[in-house]
Amino acid sequence: MKKFILLSAICTCTLASTSLLAQTDKPSLSLGTETGIPTGNLSLITPLGLGGSLKLIVPVTKNVAVTASGGYLYWLKKNYYGESIGGFHSILFKGGIRVSIDKGFYVEPEAGYATFGKDATADQEGGSNGGFTYAGNIGYVIGKKFDISARYESSHIDGLNFNQVGVRLAYNFSLAGK
Repeated sequence: MKKFILLSAICTCTLASTSLLAQTDKPSLSLGTETGIPTGNLSLITPLGLGGSLKLIVPVTKNVAVTASGGYLYWLKKNYYGESIGGFHSILFKGGIRVSIDKGFYVEPEAGYATFGKDATADQEGGSNGGFTYAGNIGYVIGKKFDISARYESSHIDGLNFNQVGVRLAYNFSLAGK
């Protein structure tokens, strides 16, 4: 895993430094809605995550772009033997490389940092913990404006894994004039 992260970082730096001036498309900002379906241990404490995200997409070649994203998910409460559990949030910051493969389809590995936290209540103390997160996205861009993607994401915090399968629906805004 460490080799993959190191290789991704080297590729990102190399592509950004050697190809940034050869852009064939304009940078864009993508505003999206997020749905997270928990898997593994996370599915024991929450049924679903809902939220939103912003993603900056900066093309470096015709088929490759560097991405930076930030997002928020609220994980719904779940009844577990009459006890209400869950009801927490996660904030994610990731960077990635988007590779267009064919007529709107793309793959996008990402890595970054995620925090998971719970608000304080009258009965419980709040707080949050954070750690390394990575994701693998596959997606499709429709007419350069609409973006739909699916991903597998895993966050590693305090020796625990928080995994999810996510779906993102987004609208892309061009950051360059006409």
